[in-house]
Amino acid sequence: MKTILLTGVTTATSASHNQETTPPVPVIDYVLNKFESVTLDSTETPASHSLTAQQTRYRYARYKATQYPGDIIIKEWDESILDAQLACEINTKTGEISFFTDGAFASREPGSGAAVVWRPPGELQDWWDRECRTLWGINDNNEAEAFAVWLALRVALWMQSINIDIAHINIFTDSRTVLRRVDWHSADDRLITHTDPLVRYTQNIHESTRALMSLGIKVTLQWVKAHKEKEDPKWTVMGNMMADRLAKEARPLVSTTRWTGF
Repeated sequence: MKTILLTGVTTATSASHNQETTPPVPVIDYVLNKFESVTLDSTETPASHSLTAQQTRYRYARYKATQYPGDIIIKEWDESILDAQLACEINTKTGEISFFTDGAFASREPGSGAAVVWRPPGELQDWWDRECRTLWGINDNNEAEAFAVWLALRVALWMQSINIDIAHINIFTDSRTVLRRVDWHSADDRLITHTDPLVRYTQNIHESTRALMSLGIKVTLQWVKAHKEKEDPKWTVMGNMMADRLAKEARPLVSTTRWTGF
């Protein structure tokens, strides 16, 4: 069963706030057209929110998983940041890891960068691990973002291969476009060699997720609103900021050496 928490259609006191919390029309079309069946549970609606029945339908809905085997979560931007901030705390738990991913592309420069950062499980110190790639032939931000998500899954597979105990991984990305592509994608092994990099990376995300889940590892992809700390420091997400900075540093014209594998 796949759960998607979609951004609610909420009323706002100001135009700027409404612009932030109301999803673009394609998301609403996606909700109406994609769901095979919708079941509502009034207990899932937070008491702090006053929502109509229609708004609740957009905000919390479930449908039978047909494509992506893991979970995809999209919440309102403020809730997404609170979740991400909690995931940035020192990871004293074993078995659960939160990855923060980002891709960087500048239209005036060739190539892109992709990065992932995470706190090691069971680590008591204020320490982050990181991994990044220089993508020489990728000149599209969505492709770089998708590669970064795939990179996080590869890191998780590598960690499992060296006997690091993992039961659940959360992968945070600020790209709703990539999450939608992952959800819409019809997995097919032949797509590994597709000429479109975004199709290849999406296929790889599916395959890596299936590989992790076959090992008993739960996989969750979650959207987080980026760069809100520029408006108010209270919205700072350290994992996002570190992944953003590392992805930019990994771009070809920024990096003096090509980043290699782990």
